[in-house]
This record gives sequence, structure tokens and C-alpha cells, in this order.
Amino acid sequence: MGFSAGGHLVSTLATHFNKAYVNNPDGISLRPDFTILVYPVISMDAKITHFGSRTALLGPNPTDEQVKLFSNELQVTNDTPPALILQAEDDHLVDVDNSIAYFEALHHHDVPADMRIFRKGDHGLFLLSRDEWESLIPSWMEGNGWLK
Repeated sequence: MGFSAGGHLVSTLATHFNKAYVNNPDGISLRPDFTILVYPVISMDAKITHFGSRTALLGPNPTDEQVKLFSNELQVTNDTPPALILQAEDDHLVDVDNSIAYFEALHHHDVPADMRIFRKGDHGLFLLSRDEWESLIPSWMEGNGWLK
């Protein structure tokens, strides 16, 4: 589960799990079973990225290859784990197109995904009651059989 820039980290785990960046002598699967992304930064594409996150991750002058590699909507495969995506349409920090692009990529690869875009909520979903969005998480997990 990741929020904002943490959402980018989680979507990176979900799309880059085949390459171990740490010693993994036992070959343990690094693929998450599912992901929960809340107002996530997904893309490094200049049209929709959060530039603070992009600069923190890739530096001030990233190469086109770096931008593509860490634009996780471009890294989705049929093996990407299912996702729940939550964001507000009026988010002024992270463009809602990040969530939409990731959802569309999941959809086009037949990866199960649910997305809830709230009309109002801004970044952090602070304009919503916690129950309004937090309750969706255990409900989604239970509906998929991950809570027993």
C-alpha cells in the first residue's frame, strides 16, 4: 500500500518485481499479491508526473530511457498484481491521470483492478471523511479473498 510518492514505490514493486536489486539466492518471488494505491504518482511523463517526485527519483535531467523505465503505466504486464486505486479528481498535486493511466494499462493486460475516483477530496483525500475512503480497502481485500 502506498500513498502519493509511496504509490510510485508500490507500483514500481508491482511492475519491476522480476529484477532483484538485492541478493536473492533463494529466488524468492518479489511479486506482491496485490497493491493498494492511494493518490499515487505513477508516471514520470512530463505531461502528468508530479515533478517533485520525478526530480527526487531521477534527478533534474533524466534520460528518456529513465523516464520510460519508471513510468509504471508503461511497465504493466499480464503478471502485474491486482490493484485498488483511490484518488480525488480535484487533486492539485498528483494529476488524476496517473491513476487513470495505470488503471487503463491494467485493464488492457487483463489484470484485475478497481478504481474509485472521488469528485472532491484533494491530495490526501482530506476533504473526505476517513470512513468514506478507508472502508473501501478492507471491503476490497475481503471481496478478493485476501482477508480470512
